[in-house]
Amino acid sequence: MNRSLERLLPALLALPLLFWIAGCDSGGSDNQAPTAGFSSAPYDTSGSTITVAATEDRQGDPLGVGIVQGDGSRQEEVTWSSDFTYLLDGNVYVNGGQTLTIEPGTVIKGITEPTTGDQASALIVARDGMIEADGEANNPIVFTAENDDVSDPSDLGPTDRQLWGGVIINGRAPNNVGGGTNFIEGLPQEDPRNVYGGSDPDDDSGTFRYVSIRHGGALFGRDNEINGLTMGSVGRGTTIEYVEVYANKDDGFEWFGGTVNTKHLVSAFVGDDGFDYDEGWTGENQFWMLLHNDDEAGTGGEHDGGTDPETGEPFAIPTIANVTYIGSGADANVTSNDFALTIDDNAGGKYYNSIFGDFAGAGVTVEDLSSGADSRQRLEEGDLVLDSNIWYDFGDINGVGIDEFSDVFVTDGEGNRQQYVIDAFADINHLGVDPQLGGISRTADGGLDPLPASDGAAFSRDRADVPNADGFFEDVDYIGAFGDENWAEGWTTLSQNGFFN
Repeated sequence: MNRSLERLLPALLALPLLFWIAGCDSGGSDNQAPTAGFSSAPYDTSGSTITVAATEDRQGDPLGVGIVQGDGSRQEEVTWSSDFTYLLDGNVYVNGGQTLTIEPGTVIKGITEPTTGDQASALIVARDGMIEADGEANNPIVFTAENDDVSDPSDLGPTDRQLWGGVIINGRAPNNVGGGTNFIEGLPQEDPRNVYGGSDPDDDSGTFRYVSIRHGGALFGRDNEINGLTMGSVGRGTTIEYVEVYANKDDGFEWFGGTVNTKHLVSAFVGDDGFDYDEGWTGENQFWMLLHNDDEAGTGGEHDGGTDPETGEPFAIPTIANVTYIGSGADANVTSNDFALTIDDNAGGKYYNSIFGDFAGAGVTVEDLSSGADSRQRLEEGDLVLDSNIWYDFGDINGVGIDEFSDVFVTDGEGNRQQYVIDAFADINHLGVDPQLGGISRTADGGLDPLPASDGAAFSRDRADVPNADGFFEDVDYIGAFGDENWAEGWTTLSQNGFFN
């Protein structure tokens, strides 16, 4: 060995192994050295927290979460480990062609005031990107605010909202937007990664299971918000189950078209609607829970058919079974209409074997226009179905006759009774029937128990046969989201912060 190399070798061996966070465009490949135009920022693993920021290459093209290693190789499959807490600084993307795997127990926090100039911090999965966030019942993945100490149940509560953005997944499944694609709300429209839509109903964006999304939401204007979990034309190849949105400023869950199916979703203490669908979503769903707070809330379900045009197909006709929607309280003075369901803009939808109660407003409002597309048309064509559901305690009316209860059960949103809706649904639903839930509480006092009495109406009343050609729906012997076990125990904020009995 020559003396020059001998002198240099100790220095080379002493160099730390560096990792770099950045991404590449969807045309990048593994183990490809970066070009002169490729820029990266340090991926510092020396501490317990890693900041992940939106980045650009030297030509100004946006990058995603891919890694450039110390040897110059590019890695498009990235794992976020539970050994670290990750801070999202602005809009962080999983680009097309990239895969982000998140280990069980990993905590991801959104910075409240991003340094990148973005309006909020969010994680966005672009079309053709993949997220594999597969938590566990006793070890969930948590998305939350920068200042949330997840080990302290008392530091942030149900009214601590809008502290970061949320999670957005864009796919290539169909919607009913003119042209088939659109920009997702809440994000810049000049970035093509924010486009959703396509023609593949089986599109696969990965797995999102045992995930809790807390204290987020961002409002930039009417119909321009970031929800807890936003799904833009996500396909049914994607797995979404056991997901909670807690204390979000806007909606808990919102679908813009798509075909994705879901099970075991929880929307708790959100500032607007618990479950919102638009633009021709046609998924199958079972076991949803809603709990509104008594300070601020929208509807349990806001269901819209189309935007431009409202007559576009496919119509929004998801099938939803076994939900329990608990409103803000029959006597609550909330900031907006606390209705169980509002169905507008030519939307349909089918609810079976569900529980709706403790709302200050009406049970159902159905759009009925003198001209143009409306949801009354979907009802009359059999695309809007409410069958074998329990409705109780609306506007402080409970335990009364069907006629009196119907005055609150169905209105047009202006307090006017919709007799044709009552005629369609009154005889095949259970009106004014108390399911005898174990307890309703909106404070962390251990008083919340969404399980119905085993000898009560949820187990004894007639249930509908849910259309189940593909075998998605589980055959259960009760009405509502819960039978004799609480599947939301353990992994949700409601459980970890002491709300459940």
